Amino acid sequence: MIRLNPKYIKILGMIMISILPTIVASFLFLDIDNETNVNLTMSSLYTVGNNYKHQVNNWIEEILFTLKALAYSNPVKNMDRDKMAEIIEYVKANKDLYREIYVVDRNYNVIYGYVNELTDFRNEEWLEKAFQGQIGISTVRFRGNSAIIEVAVPIVNEKAVVGAMCASIRLSYLNDIMEDIKLMDDTVEGYLVNKEGIFITESRFHPDAVGREKVDVKRVKLNIDYSRETPYLDYRGEEVYGIYFDIPFNNWTLIVEKDKKEINKNNKDIVKIGEYLTGFEVAAMALLQKLFNGEFKNIFSKSIIVDKELNLELNLDEKGKKDDEDDVV
Repeated sequence: MIRLNPKYIKILGMIMISILPTIVASFLFLDIDNETNVNLTMSSLYTVGNNYKHQVNNWIEEILFTLKALAYSNPVKNMDRDKMAEIIEYVKANKDLYREIYVVDRNYNVIYGYVNELTDFRNEEWLEKAFQGQIGISTVRFRGNSAIIEVAVPIVNEKAVVGAMCASIRLSYLNDIMEDIKLMDDTVEGYLVNKEGIFITESRFHPDAVGREKVDVKRVKLNIDYSRETPYLDYRGEEVYGIYFDIPFNNWTLIVEKDKKEINKNNKDIVKIGEYLTGFEVAAMALLQKLFNGEFKNIFSKSIIVDKELNLELNLDEKGKKDDEDDVV
């Protein structure tokens, strides 16, 4: 049976007693820091996402305001092709997000603007909606690596809908809004998807994601609604924390996410610091123990010897003095 030297048991016990509080404190602080980081991350994602949700909505409202203004102008209401050309071309020249602006009458004739002659408006629900006096918006159409939507605003003349002010809108401008997220935090990604979950803006990790990359919108929303503090797998298969915003514009969704590993970077640093502190304490205890059992022990031993010799000399002197006093008597 192996018998351990009591001396080493004592040393091991002292080391464990010394480093145990550091280890426990490190893990407690790690847990607290992780929870704090997640809460701060979710707060940050909400702030960033809410800001860009408003930017997207404002962008949409600006488009609708411009088309309504054109639809209410007299040249457009009167279907005056020559006079409407000036104001429409002015808008196109100052707003490059418009791929085309065109006017369609109730007989589906293009009064102004360029539209493919093979286009059959009779099958377009968004245009029929405009003829019924409402704003019509098409689903997103993908052409190569770009996305386009058609917007139609009713043209009303003397309370009767006489046509629709239409525009083909480039969605590439929305990429600039999503790109601005990096300026606030380059570890955060934001992107817009349509109701089918297909990207309508670029991905930070997949630049050609528009019209090609897809997410399961229902699953993402379900995960976030269930627990925002719990990570889930994104379209890359990476664990992320995320938040979403519904855009009241043709069932779009804005998703803002941050990789879990980015949040855990701080925690890894804390673990390293704890490891360094523990290693330092072990080394310090070993050194102190060695000094105590070696040099310090010798010093104490020498002190005891000196004290004994000094006491012996003092006793001899006292005895000598006493003998001298006895002789005098």
